[in-house]
Amino acid sequence: MRILLHIGVHKTGSTALQGFFAANRLRLLEHGILYPQAARWPEDSVRYAHHRLPWSLLRPDRVADPWPALRRELAHSAAEVAILSAERFEGLRRDDQLTKLGSLLADHEVTVIVYLRRQDEYLHGDYCTRIVHNGEDLDFEAYKARKTPNLDYRKLLERWERRFGREALVVRPYERSQLADADIVADFAAGAGIELPEGLRGTARVNRSYPKNVIDAFRRLWRLGIDPESIASCKRIAAWAYQGRRVDADVMSPAERAELLGGFEASNSFVAREYLGREDGVLFRDRGVGDQDAWDERYRSPDSYLTTTLRDLGRRLEEARGARALPGSR
Repeated sequence: MRILLHIGVHKTGSTALQGFFAANRLRLLEHGILYPQAARWPEDSVRYAHHRLPWSLLRPDRVADPWPALRRELAHSAAEVAILSAERFEGLRRDDQLTKLGSLLADHEVTVIVYLRRQDEYLHGDYCTRIVHNGEDLDFEAYKARKTPNLDYRKLLERWERRFGREALVVRPYERSQLADADIVADFAAGAGIELPEGLRGTARVNRSYPKNVIDAFRRLWRLGIDPESIASCKRIAAWAYQGRRVDADVMSPAERAELLGGFEASNSFVAREYLGREDGVLFRDRGVGDQDAWDERYRSPDSYLTTTLRDLGRRLEEARGARALPGSR
């Protein structure tokens, strides 16, 4: 059987992909594509992905071995292709972990599919999820210092190449302009070389991203020990206030973003040339980092997390009032 091993990375539409595969599991199976039930936790937040697979290699002392159940499901399926998806696979950084993974999949033809997101956008999105949605209150600078060394994509790909070979890697930049049909599902299918049946249903995006002021506000709320019910109310207000708005990766200033990306310029260029065959060495085509003066104006106040959020909320209220005042509106 051919195994499509989707390893993330984080913040590259993995939840949308996994939700799509899970929602359409029976239709996909009719077309020879298996999205296994085994190795998926039942909790709502993670039920779509095969997170138990990487965790069994990262923390075998804490996770019951999911591989026997997965092997049985694969063996009893007539499908030609199976999709295993868990962004936590990117956390396998030791050669012995990848060697173990390779041995567990040794009876199958493995294609490793990895999406890469511009490092500053990755940090913003992942930090937002941790603070707003996961209830953490860690300081961004501490988070950045811990996370940044793991965002060297050349090192990431070379680890997987050593175990599975370069020909097994499918590397895709996660930028809307670079996705097939500007859609993560269509792009995955094209990169994997599979044909999806028509009429499948998608899933709504699960993880919403917010600007720096909202992230800062939630970090303070968690540190104050605000009760979960009040936090949930704040989340609903934030979701309404920023509904339909594009959120820039502004947890860092434009100058900080440019400095960060400069540190990965050589690595990203290598990935573009060696793994995507791009002679120009351009991995991410969107080079914008924002306007420093505008960022300073928005966040220079010591209490900008509060004042900027209130200002944004006020603008949203004005928009709502204006919509109700339109002729023919109710």
